[in-house]
Amino acid sequence: MTQTANRAPPQQAATVAQGACTPGGAAGTGAPASTKIIPLPVYRGDACGSLLGAMLFPSDPAKAETCAAQLLTKRPLQDYLRAGYKSSLTQDITFLDALGREISSNEIETQTLHGNRAGDVVKILWALICSRPDIASWDSAIWVVEDAGAGEGHRAGRATFRADLSEMRAVLHLWGALVLRDYQFLADPNVGYDELDDLAALMSEAMALRQQLCLWRDSRNKPDTLLAGDAFGPWIGWQPHEPRPGWPNTGRIYAVSLPPSVRVPTRRPSGRPPKSKNPVR
Repeated sequence: MTQTANRAPPQQAATVAQGACTPGGAAGTGAPASTKIIPLPVYRGDACGSLLGAMLFPSDPAKAETCAAQLLTKRPLQDYLRAGYKSSLTQDITFLDALGREISSNEIETQTLHGNRAGDVVKILWALICSRPDIASWDSAIWVVEDAGAGEGHRAGRATFRADLSEMRAVLHLWGALVLRDYQFLADPNVGYDELDDLAALMSEAMALRQQLCLWRDSRNKPDTLLAGDAFGPWIGWQPHEPRPGWPNTGRIYAVSLPPSVRVPTRRPSGRPPKSKNPVR
């Protein structure tokens, strides 16, 4: 098992492999002209909470804003004031309105699960594109993730994964990029690499991933509803990630491949895969 800057999680089915497919990619538009990239809305200057809110509730701006507001209350508001951030009375009212809508912890946990499942499929699809392009497809990626999950006692089926992917369609690249870095935010103040630097890097990774997925889609010349439609992109004022000496090696995507122990379908799988006798660990 090897790791790269994107830190593919050891508990997942894909491992990082240099040299296969595209070894790295910088940020790009990641979409054809017919697809609109929506700038990420940033609420009250909090890019981190706003990004998480959009990832959890991509089709419900009100809930995304409420989620961002709730996250902000769990962090030191004094830091924002010390940094010179000021809000108007109107902004204060919208902040309180957002908090008043409330979102239960159970709903956030549910949406996180949906996003994680969607991100797992995106990661496996990317691994198949890199190492097994002959069978790369959304169905094949779902098959692999479902098969690995069945071996560990998870009961989510093909319809569940499809529903999660459809729900998260506008942020699939963001979830995929987060899974590829093992769900970690990698800010390191010891080297001057702060939270906003890491968010900019994650967005660069996500847009590069989307660009590669769109190139794969276009090469197949087949309809792809999951990569069609609008998608969230960089926020206004975002700058592409520019690494500095001593910073984590982030801001790029790398090729990944499936280890030999992972079962893969042959051609166009259909139905639920049988339970694996040798579950992926």
